[in-house]
Amino acid sequence: MNPVGFFNQTITVATKTANNRYGRATFGTGTDQNARFQKKNKEKLLPNGQLVTIEAIVYCKGSLSININDKITYGSDNYKVYSKSEAIDGEGNINHLKLELIKWLETST
Repeated sequence: MNPVGFFNQTITVATKTANNRYGRATFGTGTDQNARFQKKNKEKLLPNGQLVTIEAIVYCKGSLSININDKITYGSDNYKVYSKSEAIDGEGNINHLKLELIKWLETST
């Protein structure tokens, strides 16, 4: 099944380019992409015992170049890509991506 028809929402993806002199991430210009955005509130237990709250799941085309730590904007909220997994079809091709997002913590410079 091809899920592209379900990608009826728009997210803005900004690729992390570097860290500034204060250690904060800097980003390139954001581009709009079709996707499926779902708010979630799911906790993940890391091997070190820390809990991380996943606050959104995004499904998007497998051809998009999105990496962990990139910035996703949906509406007026900013998120950080925490994890990325690829859904592989029966022919070995990437069908779509599943991204787990955490809220972006805004700080002033």
